[in-house]
Amino acid sequence: MVADPHEGLDPSEETPDTGESPDGDGIKRRTFVTGTAAAGAVAAAAAVLPAVAADPVAAAEKRADTAAIPGSKHFATMLAFGDFELSEEGKLLFTKPAVVEAPKGPDDPVVIACAGIQGLSGVTTERQILATKNGKPRVGLTRILTHFQWENPKVLIEQNPYKNSWGELVGHGTGGIGKLLPGRATFHQYLILTAFDRPLINAKPMVMTAEDVKQWPPIGSHFKTEGPTDFYDLSSLTRPGDMASEVAPNSPVIATLAACQTIVMTQVFMPSIPG
Repeated sequence: MVADPHEGLDPSEETPDTGESPDGDGIKRRTFVTGTAAAGAVAAAAAVLPAVAADPVAAAEKRADTAAIPGSKHFATMLAFGDFELSEEGKLLFTKPAVVEAPKGPDDPVVIACAGIQGLSGVTTERQILATKNGKPRVGLTRILTHFQWENPKVLIEQNPYKNSWGELVGHGTGGIGKLLPGRATFHQYLILTAFDRPLINAKPMVMTAEDVKQWPPIGSHFKTEGPTDFYDLSSLTRPGDMASEVAPNSPVIATLAACQTIVMTQVFMPSIPG
């Protein structure tokens, strides 16, 4: 156990704060903060984009290179199309704008139709290439970013950072790394859906698949949900306040993503600092 350097001190005997570290390491707080900010500014000025960012042909060639897939990280823009259905419980608790489609009958849910919603995704790829039982190459994926937002109706979709969202890319043909493309990519995602300022979570992952991925990042690929995804109020968590906990059995469904399709549009190149 590390002793508290302040333990046993009489507050009346404490020396005034001169910016000197109380641990005696000789670093002045103000100098340290100023120096860190200055170093950050210098580093930011030196940040560069990858060379392929300025060369669309080279970027396309790299996306088609299966050897570049393992250990990679990418970001991309997306457009989403889908329908949300608000359950009976949702009707009682949501404030819905006039543009939301009204129920056609007393037992029909309220439907929010979303078309062409802008979003971003981020994915890292494992370094190890495995093989399926039938000899096809497979590489694991981790979803590190999901973001969709629109104003009318007001809905925000973010990745749930407290749960692992994972996936895989499996080549169509048998063989090694060179057969990863074309392939089939699937993601299992846990999300936080904030609809009309009310956050909801899914208990089971939303599964989306693109059947014919020809490049990585999968620009131009269409990912479709494999089934509806139910969302629940945060009060349904077995441990309230713990976003990693499970949803209690028999909790009411507040909203359902009936079906969704996302189209991966463009690759986003992130700057880095050399050295």
